[in-house]
Amino acid sequence: MVRLFVLCVVLCVLATTIAVPEENPEAAKKPTYEPSKTLIAVLPTVLKSAESAAQSQNAKEEAQKMLAEDFSERGFQIVAKDKLSDICAKRKFDPLDSECLTKESLAGVGAEAGAALVAYATLQSFNSELRNMAVVKVKVLDVQTQTYVVNETRKAENDKLRKKGRMVALHRAIENALDDFFKPYKAIKTDEQSKEN
Repeated sequence: MVRLFVLCVVLCVLATTIAVPEENPEAAKKPTYEPSKTLIAVLPTVLKSAESAAQSQNAKEEAQKMLAEDFSERGFQIVAKDKLSDICAKRKFDPLDSECLTKESLAGVGAEAGAALVAYATLQSFNSELRNMAVVKVKVLDVQTQTYVVNETRKAENDKLRKKGRMVALHRAIENALDDFFKPYKAIKTDEQSKEN
């Protein structure tokens, strides 16, 4: 009987001292979206890279296109570029001026576009002298809460020294920055992808 009592006491002590893992409050607060009903404004890429103007301009345009395609592939709806340009002009908002990229300004553009999210990339480095490398910061702002749901900087490389190799590195960096955000959203097949298979 004493043994049973001691065993119960030991088990009770063990049960109270075993640490129960705390839930991460940030993870619990991460919002999820219904892609088919979520409109996203993809702003032009901000350039902080010191590469040549022609090379950088091409990379800026590609980065914006890649960002929009990555969201589209998961069913998110994209604000038309023309509509977004008109809104930016009307608000005197220059998406290429990092001074304009405050949460309040981004949320204002997003709200006027009817978007739930505003996304943009900052091209920090785009190098092809020794190898193709891209360093990209991707930010995605929730318009309603004015919080960043993505704020990631990623580097990617592609050893193939071809013109396309730079773009492959750029796309990998963007995809890597969005990996955690996209985990709950499966890629959907487009008509073009269905024809290829």
